[in-house]
Amino acid sequence: MCWLEPLAAIVVALPEWLTAFPPGIRLFEVELLSADNGLAIAVEASRAPSATELEQMLASMKMFTTSSAQLWWKTSSQSKFVRLDTGGESLELALTDDVRLQVQPGQFVQVNGEINRQMIDQVLSLVRKTGTDKTASSKKGLAVDLFCGSGNFSLPLAAHFDRVIGIEGLEGLVRSAEANAQRNNLTNIEFMVSDLNDWSGMRKLKEKIDLVLLDPPRNGAAGAMPWIAKAKPKQIIYISCHPSTMVRDAKLLTEAGYSLSAAGVMDMFPHTAHVEAIALFEK
Repeated sequence: MCWLEPLAAIVVALPEWLTAFPPGIRLFEVELLSADNGLAIAVEASRAPSATELEQMLASMKMFTTSSAQLWWKTSSQSKFVRLDTGGESLELALTDDVRLQVQPGQFVQVNGEINRQMIDQVLSLVRKTGTDKTASSKKGLAVDLFCGSGNFSLPLAAHFDRVIGIEGLEGLVRSAEANAQRNNLTNIEFMVSDLNDWSGMRKLKEKIDLVLLDPPRNGAAGAMPWIAKAKPKQIIYISCHPSTMVRDAKLLTEAGYSLSAAGVMDMFPHTAHVEAIALFEK
């Protein structure tokens, strides 16, 4: 389980901690990241703290949380957050019983870890129950995971397919996905950087695709739809944080000969009007 109680304590005490920051440090953004084995506070500010200022910050952090929290920092001259505390353990999220995802501030991760695990279970259930395989342990051919991030779906899919290819537009996330595959000893998975709105780079994928899974941002995946239709996968699992763009893209899939086989919604964002949707399309 994620560290929800310590995270809640930090949310309450955070304003007082930030108010006591040294003069001359202007705050731009603060990110809180809760993982299964700890949590992190990530600060984006006008400058980095001095050694003395950092020592005071770390000491004051221990006063308002009973659990040790990591401190990450980024200035405008940095492209990513850098960890400032001396702890060594990396933050991890369990995707399944056997697969763990290493995460850090600044990377995209699903905001609700518990619902994310249930969502992955649902995806794997759809994969096992459909297709030509007669047993749950039988592996299928090739799965392609679009907008794969750091491997949230690609890594669990590796246990159910002979080969998995994860595709992401951001090189930093691809490097993270590759490292996560290595940590989990997954050798049947590869990742590639590609513009997810320009599919000229995907022409080298000539082999038959059994599954395309896509989890695009809120604006959907209109640019990917022509390639998906041309690739003719047996199954398409579409996951969306903005169901209206999924409906728009689904129209193109139905025009390509696919029908909706299963659909559902998940309360990924409690206390908001937003939901996460999942849909299975088959020929």
